[in-house]
Parts: sequence; structure tokens; C-alpha cells
Amino acid sequence: MDQKKKKSKEIVPTKDKDKEKEKRIEKATLETLSENVLPTCHPSQVIKAAREEAKELGKGSHSCAADSNVFKAISLAEFSNGVLISLCFPDEEKTFVIQLSLRFQEEFHCTTESQKATAELVAVNYGRVLRLQRVLNSYLAKYDYDPDITKRIQVLSAELDRAQRHYLASLQTLQQANQPPLNFSLKAQQNNVFQQFIQEERKRYGFDKEVHDEEIIEAK
Repeated sequence: MDQKKKKSKEIVPTKDKDKEKEKRIEKATLETLSENVLPTCHPSQVIKAAREEAKELGKGSHSCAADSNVFKAISLAEFSNGVLISLCFPDEEKTFVIQLSLRFQEEFHCTTESQKATAELVAVNYGRVLRLQRVLNSYLAKYDYDPDITKRIQVLSAELDRAQRHYLASLQTLQQANQPPLNFSLKAQQNNVFQQFIQEERKRYGFDKEVHDEEIIEAK
């Protein structure tokens, strides 16, 4: 009887077997596709296409458009070349902002990608402050303020104030990210040292001896 029960438990319906087989096949197919079929914007695919484009660039002009695979491949090293920053600023500000980003990375010893990204954010925010200030100055230099110019000055002033806040906030974040972790055991260590000091002083001036003598008298 026990053997019959065991055999009956091991029997699996054919439909369930087919479903499990289909799931295994589907899972294996998805894994194969995810490994071999990648979108054209995937870094590995972009680098392959960029190699082919670079061969053509080597024959003639070395300039490349922002939507080219060569440009996209170069942008993978953004934190060392600042190529994407160059798309955010006019020609007269690009070099300074890129250099500022690299200097921030050196100043705050940025090693992780998040730290480097924050350093670049600080540089971009500061560059935005300079750009807004330059535009605002061009309107302030006008002697006749019509309603349209006055409205633009108000908008630019508000944007400048917000850009300054963004810069200071991002700078503070970068500074905090590079601070060493707080030692929470310091307070306990200081308390122990203070208690030891009090005990030594009591012994030095005989306070402990007086307390001991009083306890003996009371006991008598």
C-alpha cells in the first residue's frame, strides 16, 4: 500500500509538464536574447559602431556631430573630458566650466561616479550663474526700461537667485559627501576620561578617605 501511495504522488499531469517545459523554454529564450540582442544605444553597441565611424573620420575631417556614435562613445568618459557640458554652454564658457568640473574633482578627491557627477553638477550650476548674470547685465545696461525689458529683468533676477541657491546647495552636498564619518564613540570615551580624572582628584585630596572614615564611624 505504501509503495502505491508513493507512486501516485510522483505522477504529474501531462498539462503541468507541458506548462513547466514552456516556462523553461521561455526563460532560456529571454536570457539568450538579453545577452545577444541589445539596443543600439547600449554602450557596447555604440562603441562597435563608433569604431567603424572612426575609420571614416580618419580619412578626412575629425569633427563629429552630437548624434554620431563617435560622440556618444566619447561621452562615456564624460567626467574626464566634459563633452556633454560643451552642449550646455556657449563657446566662450565651455572651456571654463569643463576645467572647473575637473578642478572640483581634484579638490574634493572624487573617486566614485556619484562624487564626480556631483562635482560636475556644481560646475554646471556655477556656469549657469555666470551666464544669467551676463544676460542680466546686458539688460541693466539699457537706459530706457520699457515694460517688456522691466519684466525680463525681473524674470532674470529671479532665475539668477535660484541658480545661486542651486550652486550653493550642490556645493554643500559635495562637501558633505567628502567628510569622514562621525565617530559616535567619542562622547563615551570623553566621559570615561572625565570620570577617571574625577576619581584621581578625589584620591589626591583625600575625599575618598573621608567618605570611608564616615562609613566606619556610622557602622560603630
